Amino acid sequence: MTARSRGERSRGASVALHTTLIAASAMAVFPVLFIVFVSLRGRDGWQQPTRLTGFGIANYRHVLGQTEFLTWFGNSVLVAVGATVLGVLIAATAGYAVSRMRFPGHRPLMWTFLVVQMFPMAVLIVPLYNILGQLQLLDSYAGLILTYCSVSVPFCAWMLKGYFDSIPAEIDEAGRVDGLTPFGTFWRLILPLARPGLAVTAFYSFITAWGEVAFASQFMSSEEHYTLAVGLQTFVGQQKAEWGLMTAAAVLITVPAGIVFFLAQRHLVARPHQWRHKGITSVWAVVPQGGTGGHTPPTGPHPAPKPQAPTNRSPVTHPVTAQSTENTRADSAWWRDAVIYQIYVRSFADSDGDGIGDLRGIRGRLPYLKELGADAIWLTPFYASPQADGGYDVADYRTVDPLFGTLSDADDLVREAHRLGLRVIVDIVPNHTSDQHPWFQAALADPGAPERARYHFRPGRGAEGELPPNDWESVFGGPAWTRTADGEWYLHLFAPQQPDLNWDSPEVRAEFDSVLRFWLDLGVDGFRIDVAHGMVKAPGLPDIGRKEQAKLIGSQVLPFFDQDGVHEIHRSWRALLDSYPGERIGVAEAWAPDAGRLARYVRPDELHQAFNFHFLTCEWGAEPMRAVIDESLAATRSVGAPTTWVLSNHDVVRHPTRYGGGELGGRRARAAALLMLALPGSAYVYQGEELGLPEVTELPDEVRQDPAFFRGDGQDGTRDGCRVPLPWSGESAPYGFGPGGSWLPQPDSWRELSVAAQSGDPRSTLELYRSALALRRRLPGLGDGEMTWLDAPEGVLAFARPGFVCTLNTTGAPAELPVPGRPVLSSAALEFTGGAVRLPADSCVWWEL
Repeated sequence: MTARSRGERSRGASVALHTTLIAASAMAVFPVLFIVFVSLRGRDGWQQPTRLTGFGIANYRHVLGQTEFLTWFGNSVLVAVGATVLGVLIAATAGYAVSRMRFPGHRPLMWTFLVVQMFPMAVLIVPLYNILGQLQLLDSYAGLILTYCSVSVPFCAWMLKGYFDSIPAEIDEAGRVDGLTPFGTFWRLILPLARPGLAVTAFYSFITAWGEVAFASQFMSSEEHYTLAVGLQTFVGQQKAEWGLMTAAAVLITVPAGIVFFLAQRHLVARPHQWRHKGITSVWAVVPQGGTGGHTPPTGPHPAPKPQAPTNRSPVTHPVTAQSTENTRADSAWWRDAVIYQIYVRSFADSDGDGIGDLRGIRGRLPYLKELGADAIWLTPFYASPQADGGYDVADYRTVDPLFGTLSDADDLVREAHRLGLRVIVDIVPNHTSDQHPWFQAALADPGAPERARYHFRPGRGAEGELPPNDWESVFGGPAWTRTADGEWYLHLFAPQQPDLNWDSPEVRAEFDSVLRFWLDLGVDGFRIDVAHGMVKAPGLPDIGRKEQAKLIGSQVLPFFDQDGVHEIHRSWRALLDSYPGERIGVAEAWAPDAGRLARYVRPDELHQAFNFHFLTCEWGAEPMRAVIDESLAATRSVGAPTTWVLSNHDVVRHPTRYGGGELGGRRARAAALLMLALPGSAYVYQGEELGLPEVTELPDEVRQDPAFFRGDGQDGTRDGCRVPLPWSGESAPYGFGPGGSWLPQPDSWRELSVAAQSGDPRSTLELYRSALALRRRLPGLGDGEMTWLDAPEGVLAFARPGFVCTLNTTGAPAELPVPGRPVLSSAALEFTGGAVRLPADSCVWWEL
């Protein structure tokens, strides 16, 4: 097609659109203007030409002068409001029941609702007249209210049923785990969230009852019971149907309905709701103006203000047009830009009331993660374990611990996740087992058992072997060796209940190949490899020669971490993963001294991803952040791998607290989230991060379970604070976590941070994450790819990606810079002055070009 023909088609389409718009406007506006015009001028009957004798309000005075006018008006209010309230409640309850119960025949029932609505109203007069007569409700307000309900309820129920279908199922699940009955869930959770849909149906019910004449005139024979429409019709008829009086009466009947519309329009027009109906949504959320919340109607395909906005505060951000949350990426290299949501199984959702999260609880909350916009979930260990270290002490790698469910539950979880378009990554713990593992029990029972060679047993030093074999320290504090009853010592880089495996043993390697195949055959999409840098120890287990060795991790090569021999293991596992279809992946939890050594774990023939702990531990500030980003991207680029970005996980203090805590930490955490999600590569979101949860720093000693807390120096033993169970809904603990309590106590302040409390609030951190993940899917420049730094003021980071710019102000004061594009998402409200924008302190903004 030539450029000319394309231009002609474009002009033709434009003319057609404008013609249609003009026609529609004329059809809507002309009758209204004509009626108002005539009501102010003519008095002749409708069959004669109207005399245009000059404007006046005599017709209105004549109508309003009727002594019964106020009585008629009051009757209409009583009937219309009564029919609206009763009709909407019945329709909402019926629509919700059909939406959730899904009983046999529910579809024909909904079609019947529509068919009833299609009958002409006049046909319904006879059966309804007979029914009201039998009930002795003729000439009564109750009878007329029930009549209008019978007319409006079927259609309203059908419409609300479709609306309730789009409400995420986790809302009902939240009510169930909170102990609510189905009706309690409907009344306390669903109805408050359904205000836009209820407003639409209520307005429909109101106008049906307000201006209706046929039923009201037949069923209300007493003049004192006339509605406004019947009373005015009777009056006009007595006046020989003078056209001016008739139109004035029509205007007076219409005005109250118009007032109701403008009162309800906040829900009908100016506040589009946020349902992801069939996975697609348009989310319009706005940062508060002047300290108060507000909503602005979209004025086109994008609601964000133009850069030429005036100097007052402009209602920019959170949101945008979101695409389906289905995982639409092709199998090939999905992991290069995936957003992976980490689930700490004990603390995500409890289904059985024992206070501990489980696999069934996770399965029930999967729709929430789909709606959030995650591509995959990563599950912490759920294998059979004595739980000395939250499941990272595995006794049987092929069995689910009864605390978390059964193997069948794991299979159901994987299948349901795949049905929703979510991939599943599970933890594998190859550095050590539990001391209750059959191998280790056999090794303890017999010093000559072959199982002893699968661990690191050594004789002690000193005259009687009373000293550990070397000076290695446990990451959890204290020596890394424990002496057995026969006098030998065994190595445990973590808790004594977690003896390290000896990966020089062929049996160890063969066993883990078998374990990986077991879970791959069940359908998992990959493995997060715990302590991927630790399986191989330096020959001879040499001393380190200094104390506080845990502080050296990630800063230098140690004889027990980041040894070159681990890469041979990872290469063999990559070959195993590649033998399965569907791009199964391996993710290294590896601490390395620098980004260059970390990149070795993701060379083309090794693992697919490695956690970027240097970004996690980076201090807040433009200079250190840029340095870490540059180093990380350069290192992974050198081996052709994607970079990963993570802010929190189950082993570190949550980043809102690390960034200063309180309002400051929350502000920085929101900005850091947008920065992370805008960078090239894959991102990890730790559960509760999307809620802005801070670290719980005041847990009583008696409830702590982190083994590091009970040992000497080493880690601070504060990991429990980031593992407190999630708040889902409700006003008191356990906030919807489960029908019982929770294994760690939740702060009272978390009621305001629950999923239910934040859902639909445009200022909430949850909606910020939902909007960011939706945009990340929609904008082609985000995800995997390249970035270019832009010039920016001191303390500000600015970088460009195709069709996109991200700006981050890390300072404690506003920063001004030229508007780089159209703002589509911001962690705080913006101010525009001419062609410049003032970035608030500690904020991040996304701009579309």
